[in-house]
Amino acid sequence: MGIDSFIQRLERCMDALVTLNVVTAVGAATVDISNDGAKTTNKIALVGGSNKVIWTAIDLVQGDITTVIDPEFQGDAGKELRDFHKSRETQGLEIMRGNISALKELVTLLGAAYQHQKDYPGPAANKG
Repeated sequence: MGIDSFIQRLERCMDALVTLNVVTAVGAATVDISNDGAKTTNKIALVGGSNKVIWTAIDLVQGDITTVIDPEFQGDAGKELRDFHKSRETQGLEIMRGNISALKELVTLLGAAYQHQKDYPGPAANKG
């Protein structure tokens, strides 16, 4: 894979990193993880009608946070589950910070490699 195609793939991945979704589901569920070579897709389907969910979407660009909490998890009865969900939100944000830091380093490295390739094209570029 050349540097240009790698950069294009990296740009597509960055577009997918806009929203962090944290889902805590209680009940039966099926999980389908598929990868078409360019993108991994996660699908979670709740099975049956007795499932309860806490869902948080964090827009990493705008800074908006949306949380939906099933009424059964409100009050004292759901405190432990809400605390668990909050810890997963914190963990998810820490993972994203680490990923963004790693991507920043990768982009810097790719920029240097691209500049080196431009400055020193090698024998294949001199053929014409």
